[in-house]
Amino acid sequence: MNKLILIATLLVIGGIVYVLSQPRSSKPAMKVPDFISQPTEAPAAKTDYSKVKIEDVVIGTGIEVVDGKKVSVQYRGKLTNGTEFDSSYSRNSEPLEFVVGAGQMIPGFDYGVKGMKVGGTRMITIPPELGYGSRAQGDKIPANSTLVFEVTVEKAE
Repeated sequence: MNKLILIATLLVIGGIVYVLSQPRSSKPAMKVPDFISQPTEAPAAKTDYSKVKIEDVVIGTGIEVVDGKKVSVQYRGKLTNGTEFDSSYSRNSEPLEFVVGAGQMIPGFDYGVKGMKVGGTRMITIPPELGYGSRAQGDKIPANSTLVFEVTVEKAE
């Protein structure tokens, strides 16, 4: 049991060291891509977020993401068939910045990052009604698509 705790601790410390050792860009954060930040259908007043699937891959140890925090994240967005429709990594790893809970993101993404901590990585699966609903987003996201995001929080303030 002690060996298991030691191995888990070393993995967490290794992950923190890796994140902290990554070069920081002096460029301003990228603009939120329109197809991520512009929900096409407003969620109901009492939205049911129970269909958003959240799977923590790495538990962060920094500041917790809550409503009102400005966050910088790296992300990769895919459809359920594995087709990638967007990624901050494909744009020179410029982080995406937004204020949590301010309506700048699709509802499922906003909900999915809450509770993460800086340094954490999470898989967030968003049903159509908390993404773009019945409206396609260009030729990349078909109507009624379930979206799968891998999100890593780099900063929260």
